[in-house]
Amino acid sequence: MTRIAFNHFGLSVSDMDAALRFWTQGIGLTQLGRGRVQYPHLDRIIGIEDTDIEWAELALESGIIELFCYHSPSADTQSPQINAPGATHLAIEVVDIAAVHTRLTQLGYEVASASPVRIPFGDWEGWLCAYIREPNGVTIELLEKP
Repeated sequence: MTRIAFNHFGLSVSDMDAALRFWTQGIGLTQLGRGRVQYPHLDRIIGIEDTDIEWAELALESGIIELFCYHSPSADTQSPQINAPGATHLAIEVVDIAAVHTRLTQLGYEVASASPVRIPFGDWEGWLCAYIREPNGVTIELLEKP
């Protein structure tokens, strides 16, 4: 039988310090490490030559979030609209969604709703949910169990 498990979520960012502020101060994740690399084996893995990549890793309860800031080569920014083809969102379960939502709002991040929304029916009935945009426009879905 094949074992399939979540390992990490990778996100390319334009400003590592701004991204780390969002994830550590805003969301409350712990930074595991940070560095800068120029590895030929990584170039082969991703299919881009002569990369210069700043990286950081953040701890989740199960898995990690990897942040990458490509200092070379540069690339165009994708549309951050959640309905754009290829757009993604990352859902994170938190303990006190109202407090996290308030903190992110106070830190100036874009929120889709004035407060978390309780889901009234269906598979997610009773859960609280809020969409937040991180500094590069990726939608982060905050969830709290009923």
